[in-house]
Amino acid sequence: MTEKTKVAKAHSKFNSLKTTIPYSLVKEWKLKVGDELEWNWVVINNKMVMTVNISKDS
Repeated sequence: MTEKTKVAKAHSKFNSLKTTIPYSLVKEWKLKVGDELEWNWVVINNKMVMTVNISKDS
């Protein structure tokens, strides 16, 4: 399944960005405010493949 979200500036003093987690993922993962996500990526055949998981510490 593919979902698209827009990226926005997270803070006026820093270069970090933020995006919205699609509701389908919020519902499926039962996410709540304060949960932590782990972002992992690897390059395979010149393509970046990213996984996002709920942090075990969350």
